[in-house]
Amino acid sequence: MTVAEKAGQLQLNAMEPVIAQTTLEPVNLLTSVRATLRERCIDGITANRDDSHDHVMRSIGLVAFLNPIIGRHNGDVVGRECARSGRTVRDVVLDMGLLSGPELNEIPAPTVW
Repeated sequence: MTVAEKAGQLQLNAMEPVIAQTTLEPVNLLTSVRATLRERCIDGITANRDDSHDHVMRSIGLVAFLNPIIGRHNGDVVGRECARSGRTVRDVVLDMGLLSGPELNEIPAPTVW
């Protein structure tokens, strides 16, 4: 090993503690941030079931469950009407007479129609 190589190695070895410190500081900061975030923002959060159910029932994505039964064209019409009026998919399907309440209840969906 030449003298220049040894000098380069010595310089790198002298900087290793600085490199280690600058690498570990953000890790320690992220660890404390994670704990603070959990304490102040996450612990104690609960879902509002009624509000969540209402959001799901107003989701136009539910039309995808009905497309094999009512057809894509009717599904598009239902989706557009839901988007325009803000009504639920169930209400629009029933009002259009595409399915009856008992028929709609038989369709597997992520929520109770």
